[in-house]
Amino acid sequence: MDTDLFMTDDFSELVLKHIIRDKDAYLAAKRAGLLPEDMVNSTAGLTIYRDLTATVFDIESTPISKELFLTHVKQQMGEDKHLAIYTVNQIAALCDWIYNGELNSSYIIPKLIDFKKIRRLTKSKQKCGDDVIGMKDAFLEIEKEDVQARVTSKVRSVKPFQTIVKHNPIQGITFGFPIFDDKFGGIAAEECGLLVGMSGSGKTAVASALSFNAACGRGRKVLYISAEEPMENIVSRWYANAFDISYSHLHRGQAEWEKEQAFREMDELDKLALANLDVVDVRQLAPIDKAALIEVVESKAQEGFVPELVVIDQMDYIKPMRPSKNRWEDYERVSFDLDEFSQHKIANEAHFGLVAIHQGKGEPQWEFGYDDIAGFRGIVKPFDWALGVGRRSRKSDRVHLFSMKVRHSEQFSCKFLADFEHMRFTEDTYHSDEPDKDESKIIKDGARARAKSAKDRRFASSQDIRATRGSNPSE
Repeated sequence: MDTDLFMTDDFSELVLKHIIRDKDAYLAAKRAGLLPEDMVNSTAGLTIYRDLTATVFDIESTPISKELFLTHVKQQMGEDKHLAIYTVNQIAALCDWIYNGELNSSYIIPKLIDFKKIRRLTKSKQKCGDDVIGMKDAFLEIEKEDVQARVTSKVRSVKPFQTIVKHNPIQGITFGFPIFDDKFGGIAAEECGLLVGMSGSGKTAVASALSFNAACGRGRKVLYISAEEPMENIVSRWYANAFDISYSHLHRGQAEWEKEQAFREMDELDKLALANLDVVDVRQLAPIDKAALIEVVESKAQEGFVPELVVIDQMDYIKPMRPSKNRWEDYERVSFDLDEFSQHKIANEAHFGLVAIHQGKGEPQWEFGYDDIAGFRGIVKPFDWALGVGRRSRKSDRVHLFSMKVRHSEQFSCKFLADFEHMRFTEDTYHSDEPDKDESKIIKDGARARAKSAKDRRFASSQDIRATRGSNPSE
């Protein structure tokens, strides 16, 4: 708590500036129970801030124009003995400062309750002096008012049939997956989405594609935070998409000349659009927590890159702020930490949408439920939506995207043909939900190979045991 700052006249002037010029700050001050007397920093402090605040509360309408405010003040100077001690020039000079400069309401509003509490505690100590009982009673009363103010500040209410409640249209970030964009409208600022898939299902390919589409096709700034893979792997996926070069070749370093040639030949507009993509490799920090994630986005903002969408790959490399003794509970705590992270304002003003990737248990599945997710249902609780990434096998080129949880739309599912070499997905309207013959063979062959591998491991283990026993007759 900024106790020393709250006791300065400078902070009184900041509060006054905001409640005069900003309606949200004015209403927040009212909800916080701020009184004109709270604007005086001590029992012997300057009273001008108190009297001007009383004028604001009398007008009961913000923002207030400079002309209207000065008219009210001049009228009160003739009637109010407190204001009468100031000259018109002094009031005018203060008003010049109030009506100039930028506002920072996101900084001031959260501090109003603490500001009021510190002011009242300080003045109570000055008044009570050595009266311990009096100070205790004053402290209890201030604490009671503080609790009430904090509750009131977080509660919103309205009589909906006395005034129309307007719902502003959500301007979501769309991803280039038509059914997902149509059903959800993409992801809005402060929303938190979960992308779930088994190992080998294609979830990172989907995440890299939606990041690429949001940046290139829609002009949104996207920050991809990779806690699992080297950033070169993520970048190669984007190069594969942009330059039409095989990801396998890029990944193995076999397409360096083609990549450099395509880079030189890029259209300037394409370069400008793809400058919206940024990737941060945080593997050296893993497991990383919410506080460190905030540092990452804030450091990017200091570089001049303020993301509108943040993608985190993946949750297994995130640790909770308050670890538990149970891994499953840790998963749930991480999901709530990520939800809180999605509410963070970058540089105290910019909101963003968040998509987190999470890995399920076992081999790829075409469709799965909560019991197939590491962390089970608890991990999904705070997310606004959860999207499953299904695949029949690691060799299949068909991907199934389906909603596991939605809040503001109906459930949906959609099949895609995946070009994993170029990280592109096109809607599949041809195949049925049943696997075709080629896919069935792939699935069966994969199952046989896994069973044989397991049998070979068991046989090798038994051979080792026999060999060990044979070398030790005492067993």
